Amino acid sequence: MPGERRRQEQRRGESVRKQIERIKEIIRQWEAKGIVYSRITPSYAFGMHKLHQQKQEIEGILLKMGQKGMGVQASSLRQCMERDQWEECYAILDQLAAQVPEQHQATGIPADIREEVLADFGEADRCFQHACYRSAMILCGRVLEIALHRKYYEVTKQDILETQPGIGLGKLIAKLKEKQVAFDPGVTEQIHLLNAMRVFSVHKKQELFLPSKGQAEAAILYTKDIVEKLFRRR
Repeated sequence: MPGERRRQEQRRGESVRKQIERIKEIIRQWEAKGIVYSRITPSYAFGMHKLHQQKQEIEGILLKMGQKGMGVQASSLRQCMERDQWEECYAILDQLAAQVPEQHQATGIPADIREEVLADFGEADRCFQHACYRSAMILCGRVLEIALHRKYYEVTKQDILETQPGIGLGKLIAKLKEKQVAFDPGVTEQIHLLNAMRVFSVHKKQELFLPSKGQAEAAILYTKDIVEKLFRRR
């Protein structure tokens, strides 16, 4: 089973890489011909090398990327295309290609939480795509809780939820440090910041907290980076 799962993940990763190369191919054609993405409509594209079909093809690929947990990058790519920022498009596509092994093989995430973590990331990306930024924040906080509790169990072989079910992330980080768990520079600060935004998103405060698109995007990317670093093989 593990071997078959790995092969399936490799096939999915290869499929995404091919889709990325296909987008690059279409963008190169548009860039060479001076095509304006936002102006591609059925009437504008009539008789012009099936431009509308190419645009629909890209939109279909971006939709699939969103369903596979890459919604933030897909949204950024769409924005760059709408502004005809081709160099930025290539940069985002290169970043996506580099992340494919992490996205689809999830090599470092322990098997017992992998499915749940990836499901939460996928849902967070979908929330981001639909401008539900507080919901995205809440899901990022949930992922951090799952990951940090699993890290504590990995180190101590004890489930802290049984003895301290209400423990906060700050105290959990302190306990991990007591167990000589080393965090990369800046990671604990990122966790505290994300947890603060999660708390303001979940609990009623005197002032309404409405995270911006930029804050939600940063939260998702930071959370993915933290999880990868927590379970990175050294």
